[in-house]
Amino acid sequence: MPVAGTGAARWAVLGGVDAPGSLASPGGAALTWVWKGRLRDLRGLRYFVAATGRLLFASLWGFQRNQGSLRAAGLTYLTMMGLVPFLAVIFAIANGFKIEENLRSFLQDTVSNSPDAFRKFMSGVLEVVQRVDFRTLGALGSLTLIYLVLSVMGRVEQAFNLTWKAETKRNLARRYADYVGVLFLFPALVLLATGLNTAFQLEGRLAGLQESLPWLAAILRSGLSFLPFLMLGLAATLVFKIVPNVRVRWLPAAIAGLVTGTCWLLLQWVFLKFQIGLAQANAVYGSLAFIPLFLFYIYFSWTILLWGGELCFGLQHLDDLKASQEIRKWSPAARRRIGVFLMQEAAKAFLRGKTLSLAEFAGRTALSRRSLDELVKDLEGAGLLLRVKAKEAVVPGAPPESIGIGALLQALDGPDLPPGRIGGEELDALLQAARERLTDADGFLFDLLDKDPEP
Repeated sequence: MPVAGTGAARWAVLGGVDAPGSLASPGGAALTWVWKGRLRDLRGLRYFVAATGRLLFASLWGFQRNQGSLRAAGLTYLTMMGLVPFLAVIFAIANGFKIEENLRSFLQDTVSNSPDAFRKFMSGVLEVVQRVDFRTLGALGSLTLIYLVLSVMGRVEQAFNLTWKAETKRNLARRYADYVGVLFLFPALVLLATGLNTAFQLEGRLAGLQESLPWLAAILRSGLSFLPFLMLGLAATLVFKIVPNVRVRWLPAAIAGLVTGTCWLLLQWVFLKFQIGLAQANAVYGSLAFIPLFLFYIYFSWTILLWGGELCFGLQHLDDLKASQEIRKWSPAARRRIGVFLMQEAAKAFLRGKTLSLAEFAGRTALSRRSLDELVKDLEGAGLLLRVKAKEAVVPGAPPESIGIGALLQALDGPDLPPGRIGGEELDALLQAARERLTDADGFLFDLLDKDPEP
C-alpha cells in the first residue's frame, strides 16, 4: 500500500527503510532525494542543500531515537540537585587560579540585565556557594559534592556515547581526569571573556577611541559583542571533543559547537523576553513563579546540547548517516563477501608490513564506515581481526595460513542465541552440526592472497 506521502513513510525513509519506487507527493520525493542520494556524487549548491537537509533530519531523528527528551529531563533534575555543588567546585578551582573574584564579577554582570526574580535567585545561589567551605565539610561532605558534579558529567558522557555507539567506557582514572579537565577549562574561558572586557572598557577607552579612530572603535565593539557567542561555542566544542569516548575530529566538533552556542544565545534571549509574562504567572505560582521558567530554561539548554551531539556525529559521518540501518539490509551472502574481502585486504597489507585503514577501505569500496564497523566488531570478537592505530586500522588476528574460510564465514554470521532459547535441544543439535561442517570446510585465507578481485 503506497504511503509515500505520509509521515510514517518519511520516518521510514529516515530510519533507513527503502521508500516505494514512485513517490506521489513532491515533498516525499524531495525528502528521498535528500536522504538516499550519495553525497559524493553531488556538487555545489545541490551538495549543500542535500547535506544540510540530511544533517537536520538525521540529528532530529537521532535525538528522538536516543530518547534525548527523556535524558534532558533527567539532566535537568540532576542540574537542580547539583547546581550549588557544581558552582562550589568551579569556584574552588577558580580560587586555585586566583580568578575567583573575576568569576564572581562575571556571573553578577551576566545576570545584571536579567529579570528581578532571576537576579534574586542567582544572588541567593552565589551566597550559598560563598558559604561553602570544603575544610569544614570534611572528607565525606567534600566527596559528596564532587560526586554530584561528576555524576552530571557522567550522564552527559553516557548520552554522547549512545549517540556515537561507543562500545567501551573509559576507566575511572581517565574518566575523572577528563571531567576535571573540563572543569578547569571553564574558568579559563570565563577569565578570557572578563579579561578582554576589562582591557577595553567600552564606556571608557572606546569612547575616547571613537573620536580619533572611529573605524577601529567599531571593530572592537563588534568583536566584543561576539565574545559570548565565541565563548559558548568554544565550551560546546570542548564538550563534543572531550566527553564522548570516541575520537571526534576538531572540525565537526567546532561547527556543532558554534551552532550549539548560537542556539544557547537564542534560548537566553527568549528566556529574558519571558520576563514580560512572569507577572501574569505570579497569579498562579506566587513567589515561586520563576521556578517553572528556570526549569524550562535548564531543560532546553540540555536539549540543545544533546541535539548538538547528534549534529556533531552527523557532521563526522556525513555520508554514512544510514549506517546503523543499512547493516540490517545486508544479506548473509553480502556480509560474507565483504568480510572475506576485508580479511583478504588486511592479510595482504600485513604481509607487506602495513596495516589496513578502515577509512581507506570504506572509501575505496563505497561502503558505509558505520556498517563496516559493525562487521569488524564481529570479526574482532572472533579473534580474526585486531584494531590498531586508535582503532582506525586493522591487522589479522592470527597468521593468514591458520585462518580457515569456514571459521571466517561462521564468524561473519554473528553470534547465535543461547542454547535452548528457541526451538529446543533437537534444533540446537542440528544447528551445531551445521556449524561444525562449516568450520571444517576446506580452504584458508592464505589461499586467497594470490587473487586480486576488484572491490
